Amino acid sequence: MDKTDQLAFRVAYLIAGFLQENLTQAEHEELDDWIGANINNQRIFEEMTDPENLEKWMKWKEKLPAGETLDRLTKQLEFSDKPKKSIIRSLWPYIVAAVILAGIVVAIKWIPGNPIHENKDQPMAKDLAPGTNRARLTLSNGTTILLDSAGNGDLAKQGNTSITKVDSGLISYQVTNPMTVPGNELYNTLAVPAGGQYKLVLPDGSKVWLNAGSSLKYPTVFSGKKRAVTLTGEGYFEVAKDPMFPFEVTAGTSSVAVLGTHFNINAYENEPVLKVTLEEGSVRVNNSATLHPGEQAQVNHGTEIKILSADVEKELAWKNGLFIFKQTQLDEVMRQIGRWYNCEVKFEANIGDHFNASVARDVPVSALLSFLEGTGHVHFRIEDKKITVMP
Repeated sequence: MDKTDQLAFRVAYLIAGFLQENLTQAEHEELDDWIGANINNQRIFEEMTDPENLEKWMKWKEKLPAGETLDRLTKQLEFSDKPKKSIIRSLWPYIVAAVILAGIVVAIKWIPGNPIHENKDQPMAKDLAPGTNRARLTLSNGTTILLDSAGNGDLAKQGNTSITKVDSGLISYQVTNPMTVPGNELYNTLAVPAGGQYKLVLPDGSKVWLNAGSSLKYPTVFSGKKRAVTLTGEGYFEVAKDPMFPFEVTAGTSSVAVLGTHFNINAYENEPVLKVTLEEGSVRVNNSATLHPGEQAQVNHGTEIKILSADVEKELAWKNGLFIFKQTQLDEVMRQIGRWYNCEVKFEANIGDHFNASVARDVPVSALLSFLEGTGHVHFRIEDKKITVMP
């Protein structure tokens, strides 16, 4: 158990002990110190000790999975005098999760509860499993290779380039003879379906992570004056530096030009704007706007570009195996869920709430939805591969 988990368990124990009126004087002082550390801790304590909330959370608790799944749901808490903004998000649900993990909430005297049943971290009936490493590689001659079923090792040879599946979720291109006549390039396309993700090492050594419902078209050998690829959906790029040959990504009607840098492009057609988020280096969007680390360019369906301060942690969460929602509207939350769990989403009502949460992407959808239901503002129904959103 890491330090964050230990702190979460400790605060859970102290709050439960307060509710049961069995804390020692030293524990009372420890709890008081934590409550006084910052306003967020005070808000958690007030929420946790409200009798009306306790009954609601106990009902919510019965829907949650146990064991490792719930452990992954228990994310970072802030206990210092100077909270870091990057890890403060909807804090009280994590205390609830920690209390459940510690096995002490069922002992709270005025709220009886049923014990949590072990489910071996498997999806429940009418549940949806999370996405996996899945992709389809289309070669220049039209041959397709399903990468999730292909074995590790050499997959194909395209001109002077060998294609290798390194391991589950990663293919790599190795050029044996870089001399290629411009205009005679062979192009491959890596397509990741909804419910999938994949990583690619391009012929120049650049690395690309593709999110669910995305694809990348690229040459098997870069030639000419620039290294050009075409993206649909969402991808994170770590571009190998080569001052002589700029790297350019075309996504929809936009282009991003770089020399060597780390950045994310979200260009899904069903998102209101195209977003380019820069983590490291420098990029130029549509030959007009230059981004610096920590900035984001938002391009509408016309030509307008807005430069904003970016929440890099949130924008790169998918690549790091997380959902991170920070004042995120429910419709955006559900678009992410629909892509990752490969399901249809239907709204029975217009729910304008914003959500704050940090949840691992490798949990069944029921765990994530139960977590969101903990707010009391939204409910869900899972039928086959459809999620219905209800007030």
